[in-house]
Amino acid sequence: MGYTHYWKSAGFNAEQWAKLSDGARAIILAAGSAGIALAGEWDEPVDLPVVDGDCIRFNGTGNDGHETFYLAVAPVEFGFCKTAFKPYDAAVVAILMLASECGPFTWSSDGDEEDWAGGRELLAESRGMNSPTKIFVNDIEVTAPQAEAIYSIYRRPVVGNGRSFEEFVIGLAPMIGGDGAVVIPWCGMVLAIEPDGLVHS
Repeated sequence: MGYTHYWKSAGFNAEQWAKLSDGARAIILAAGSAGIALAGEWDEPVDLPVVDGDCIRFNGTGNDGHETFYLAVAPVEFGFCKTAFKPYDAAVVAILMLASECGPFTWSSDGDEEDWAGGRELLAESRGMNSPTKIFVNDIEVTAPQAEAIYSIYRRPVVGNGRSFEEFVIGLAPMIGGDGAVVIPWCGMVLAIEPDGLVHS
C-alpha cells in the first residue's frame, strides 16, 4: 500500500475537538515555520488547510503532496492516509499524536519511532505556539482566525518572495488601539487582521 498511517476513533466531544483543533492550527503554523508547505489539496496550493467543526484536512503541495489527510470529529472505524513519507507526513504524525491525547483515538503506522521523529519535533514546536488554547505567532498572541489569516497571507503567490514563514512574521505587531487586531507588512503596504480573521489595509 505504501507508507501509510491508520487510525480508529470513537469520535470527539466538543471539548476534545476544540483542544485538538487549537493544537492542529498550531501544528500547521509550526509546519509553515519549518518550511513544510501545506494546502487543502495537493493541486490547489493557494487553498488553506481546513480546521473546522467537522474535520481537519490538508495535504502537501505539488510533488510534495500525496493522499489528503482527513480526520473527522465523527467516529471512524478505519481511517488511513498514505503520505509516501513526503514532507507533510510530519504534520500528519504530529496531529495523530495529538489526537491520541485528546480523545478516544488510536493509531498505528507502517513507520516506527525513528520515522515519527519529524512529527514529534513538530508537535513539540507547536506547543510553544499553543498554550493550550492560546496561539502565539512570533511571541504575539493571536486568535485562531488571525493565525489562519496570517498563514493565508504568507501563502499568497508573490513574485520574488522567497522568505520563510519565520522571516515573514518578524514584522507582525499588535495594532495600537486596534482592540485585538494585529498588523503585518505585505507587498509595500500594511495589512490589519481583526480578531475574527478579517483582513484589510
